[in-house]
Amino acid sequence: MTVDFQTIKDIVLITVPIITAYFTYRSNKKSKKELNNELEIRLREQDNATANEIKKMQKQMEVRNMESSWDSSTTTTQKYLEEVGHTRCGNVMNLQNLVPSVWHEVEQSSDLGELKMIKEMLLKIELPFNEEHLLSHEIPYLIQYKKLLSYLEQKITILENAGE
Repeated sequence: MTVDFQTIKDIVLITVPIITAYFTYRSNKKSKKELNNELEIRLREQDNATANEIKKMQKQMEVRNMESSWDSSTTTTQKYLEEVGHTRCGNVMNLQNLVPSVWHEVEQSSDLGELKMIKEMLLKIELPFNEEHLLSHEIPYLIQYKKLLSYLEQKITILENAGE
């Protein structure tokens, strides 16, 4: 049997693409482990997306709760204003910011005239000390105010005694 060159060439031309296709298929074929890894990655991405959606919904719920709380407290605030009046409400609620800043000024000052002027101004504020009833949230502010006045009077007394 003689095999000529043309026959070998034909066999090679037919088998090479088949062999190449087979090796390409084997090299591109993913193993079970690789498929599981890809699946795990996709599941994690979906879990992250779901978690982000849940967080977004929770924030929306918080906003709704705050709006609801605001709506209900507005009614309470309106009721308080009607009950005690705007002047009393403003005077008592502003003590929260007034007392610390005035306290700081009193601590820093050693001028008797300035301290007396501060005391006069503080005494001009209309506060509900003589009212029949106080509301529970007013009491801490009024206590702070009384402590400030007491401290101011002590400092004035000390400066007056030192001046004599």
